[in-house]
Amino acid sequence: MSFFYEKRDYNYEAFFVDMDFVPHMHEKIEIMYVCEGIVDTKIGNCQKMMAPGELSIAFPDVIHSYRRAGVPNYLLTVIFDSALVENYKLLLSSKQPEYPFLAADQVHPDIIHAFNTIVLDRYWTYDQRLLQGYLYVIMGQILNCFNLIPREKPDFFLPDLLTYLSCHYMENLSLDDLSHEFGISKYHISRCFSQKIGCSFTNYLNALRIQNANKMLLTTELPVTDISYQSGFESLSTFYRVFQQFHGITPSEYKRNMKKSYSLL
Repeated sequence: MSFFYEKRDYNYEAFFVDMDFVPHMHEKIEIMYVCEGIVDTKIGNCQKMMAPGELSIAFPDVIHSYRRAGVPNYLLTVIFDSALVENYKLLLSSKQPEYPFLAADQVHPDIIHAFNTIVLDRYWTYDQRLLQGYLYVIMGQILNCFNLIPREKPDFFLPDLLTYLSCHYMENLSLDDLSHEFGISKYHISRCFSQKIGCSFTNYLNALRIQNANKMLLTTELPVTDISYQSGFESLSTFYRVFQQFHGITPSEYKRNMKKSYSLL
């Protein structure tokens, strides 16, 4: 997975994950449904501790993040291009939900049925027209529950800044480096992180590095030392300290915990 300003080549993807994503945004619509656990979700300026059965939606180019709240969680994430719900495209570009979360009793059974078909049904045969139909059902039921307000636009340089960090997080970066690269005051960049993204520059950079380490722990058999340095940490001790700050466990414990399999909804 990517955790920054994402340029996704596909128009639809659905997956299950133990979610702990740094603030990021992309051009797609992102719907998240909690199956198990608790997740601290922030979308734009709204934040909620989401419980099982609850749902959130992030409109295109809206900053959002997910943090595990103490215990592992199991979340369904559906990400798709607004072109698949063309009739809502203008609305998605001009409006946003005042509060982008649905309580469990607000999640219409049609949404669950659509999820079960396009995500869970092992006999489902991908068909673009059918997929669009199910996505229209999901979006229609979700949007019917929201009070929509004019949307805020992010700082013009933010997508480029986050993309730059996604490509250079393994380097020794500072706010001075970013200021020189973008010709913007480091104080303005710092304020942008705290006010728009919701964390400090250092925490964001470390989160990108930890996300890379997470992926390498689960997809390679490299030693922890190699993973640490290939993720941009200057020392193994720093890696362990930051990793435990994010996860509360060691890298080896994380790898063991995440190897278990889940059943669904």
